[in-house]
Amino acid sequence: MTTWTRWATRHLVASRALALVLLAVVALTTAILAGSLGNADLLATRTAQAAFTNPDSGDAGLQFQTRLADDGGQQDDLLRQALADAFSPVAVTTWTTVLSEPVRLDGGRVVLYSGERYSPEFLELVEGAWPSGPGEAALQADAAARLGLVSGSEVPVGDRAVTVSALWRAKDPAAPLWLGDPLVTAGTDGSSSGPLVVDRSIVEATSSPFIRWVALPEVASITPQQ
Repeated sequence: MTTWTRWATRHLVASRALALVLLAVVALTTAILAGSLGNADLLATRTAQAAFTNPDSGDAGLQFQTRLADDGGQQDDLLRQALADAFSPVAVTTWTTVLSEPVRLDGGRVVLYSGERYSPEFLELVEGAWPSGPGEAALQADAAARLGLVSGSEVPVGDRAVTVSALWRAKDPAAPLWLGDPLVTAGTDGSSSGPLVVDRSIVEATSSPFIRWVALPEVASITPQQ
């Protein structure tokens, strides 16, 4: 078993155990307050579901991050399967992002992201047009203002450059799928700006990129027994 797999497994087990304990406490407390067995299960289910649909920032799911392996596809498949097995029988949605170390620009530092979450389904276009190819990128609007970039600006990434074709903000910054990521919600994490959403090949060409998974339980499938 590889180092990253052992790391992910240890953290997955620990995090899942904590989550189950917390949900059990919430469900038990709700049942006691309900005062009757007739509606305790219903209230416990609704409370457990509400814990995920209306979380404090960062509490809606689990996040894992490690260095991207040479075979990133296999690495992704293994972790997704581990998450599915660990949460079973509760269904879980897993989102994958590959991201870079901060890239230095004239106006500061920017982090590159690539993943299925960073699409018009979840992002609102503020300016420009969505990228039409690997030579174009989409930048979080607050990060763009901080870096002095606009739609049409060129950003050097390693030995190539990408054109910022779009500026965006999250349609719902508080949505569970973001887990309170400050880059997505505010355009900065205090030291770097972003994310600059680019083609995955561009992130993979940077030095020692990361791969990150966000796992969200599908709340409709949660029952008191789970």
